[in-house]
Amino acid sequence: MLDDTQRRKIAESRILRRGLSTRDVLIAVVIVAILVALLYPFGGHGPEPSRRSTCKNNLKHIGLALHNYHDNYDSFPPAYVVDENDRPLYSWRVLILPFVDQAPLYGKLHLDEPWNSPHNRPLLDVDIPAFRCPSDKETAKGMTNYLAVVGPETMWPAPDTCRFKDVTDGASNTLHVVEVANSGIHWAEPRDLHVTQMAREVNPSAGMGMSSRYTGGTHVLFGDGRVQFIADDSPVEQLRAMLTRAGGEVIDDDD
Repeated sequence: MLDDTQRRKIAESRILRRGLSTRDVLIAVVIVAILVALLYPFGGHGPEPSRRSTCKNNLKHIGLALHNYHDNYDSFPPAYVVDENDRPLYSWRVLILPFVDQAPLYGKLHLDEPWNSPHNRPLLDVDIPAFRCPSDKETAKGMTNYLAVVGPETMWPAPDTCRFKDVTDGASNTLHVVEVANSGIHWAEPRDLHVTQMAREVNPSAGMGMSSRYTGGTHVLFGDGRVQFIADDSPVEQLRAMLTRAGGEVIDDDD
């Protein structure tokens, strides 16, 4: 017969032969917890690569929604909807709500009223995941980081609409939606980035333009649904050419 001491030694021997001891496992768990805490600091939203990936996917989701809208209505949405007196009511982001998994919210809105009417505003004062970059912590609740570039020669000739056939420069060469850090614009508000008022460079030192909280550049969505990270040092001439839908400019892929 084996006594208790012998049984314990045999059990420990079996554990060691199988691999880690209970103590080793506990130490490993503590180390993993510390590493996770370092990667995801309090108040953050994960490491930068993860946030950048989420931001990129948000724009892809928006691009898909815009294409689905075009499939349903034979045009992209207008930059904003107007009433009978041509007063802007709400933005294109409201119109694509059914295509970004927000059909119930869209169904509750009074679409003949402004976005900030007594009925609509309480419904719209919420964050929509697809409309907000996780890295822009300064953006208040309900604000958006993804803006249309509005202007008569862009893909957003407000208040008119644009169709694929109108983009003779090629949808893959024409900017559709751009990322803007701390835009100060509510996602339902009928306001975006006007081509005559925006800064031309990426991450401008002054004024509003294409920008992000990331190092080295910002995300943009092209008309064909492609999302690209545009570098800070992108040539201004190339950026200007990508803003027009029918300018006939030559886009240098190397740039």
